[in-house]
Amino acid sequence: MPRLAASQVIYAPMGCSPDGAAFLETASPSELRKNALSSLAVSHDGYSAVNYSLDTISDLHDARLTSYFATESEVLVLVNATRDDALSTSKRVFVVPSTGERFEQNIKSGTHHDYLVTFDRQGNYKGAVELDVPFKASKIAVFGSGQFLVIGSDSDHKTKVAFVNTDGSLQRFLDAEKPLLGSEKMMEAVGVLKKQSPEVQANPHPILGLAQIVSFQDKLLFTWSGMTWILEITPGGSVRRVPIRVPPGLVIDHVIPSQEMWYIALRTYGADSNQDQESAFYEVSPSNGTLTKRFETTPEYVSEIACEHDGEFRALLYDVNGQILLIGKP
Repeated sequence: MPRLAASQVIYAPMGCSPDGAAFLETASPSELRKNALSSLAVSHDGYSAVNYSLDTISDLHDARLTSYFATESEVLVLVNATRDDALSTSKRVFVVPSTGERFEQNIKSGTHHDYLVTFDRQGNYKGAVELDVPFKASKIAVFGSGQFLVIGSDSDHKTKVAFVNTDGSLQRFLDAEKPLLGSEKMMEAVGVLKKQSPEVQANPHPILGLAQIVSFQDKLLFTWSGMTWILEITPGGSVRRVPIRVPPGLVIDHVIPSQEMWYIALRTYGADSNQDQESAFYEVSPSNGTLTKRFETTPEYVSEIACEHDGEFRALLYDVNGQILLIGKP
């Protein structure tokens, strides 16, 4: 049974590539920021694990992972970093608290920008382009045609959906204002709002970190944890909002990627814990959002199902020895 090392801190939700490799964001316990991706996949002679480390990006400094999107041939990663040729070096004085000893050290620093970084599926760094869009990017994706999709928010916290050229420049905005109506209720729906300050509670803005973009055939699906709809985005730029007919009191927790059907996991409205997530997930009709099938599962598995591929569900389960890839059939 394949495992990822337990020395890594795991971030959820999990992702998946169209060919069924399960992806997850990881960091070493000594660091507070995500610095790598890992994937677990079924191969011809067993299982294979691949690491996509930001430390291998040769021309960027202090790269910080924002989001990623995996295809069958490559992995696109959105990072915030400084290009090496824009770095400046300065001396900084450090004091050792226990002894009072002072020493100087050269520190490299520079202005951070957002970059679209590409790895091949063997974990090799291929290149990076600076992202040049008039909003803060949070989520990225790519269609089978090679068209880049970027989702973020402007200075007024308004969600922006845009096509981006391969050189990182803005191609055009998509008309998504009407399909996104109601997204301000996301924070309340996932129990985040009650933890915020009174000012934020009075004027909440949705958090794109709790959103997903997954591929479905030749389209992309966008959803927010806490909502009851999925946006279907085509390579031509049309955006269709599909209301999901969830039972009363429940909302979408996350989408389980598949190339054959829509699958969703649900949670209780206003709950901020996975303990309030249903111990089942559902097959959904892509045409009208009707729940067509219910799959029973044990509570610890449903939140870690990475995707469906070739009739099998790929799940990730963490134990003291590491992350385990599980495969099951309905």
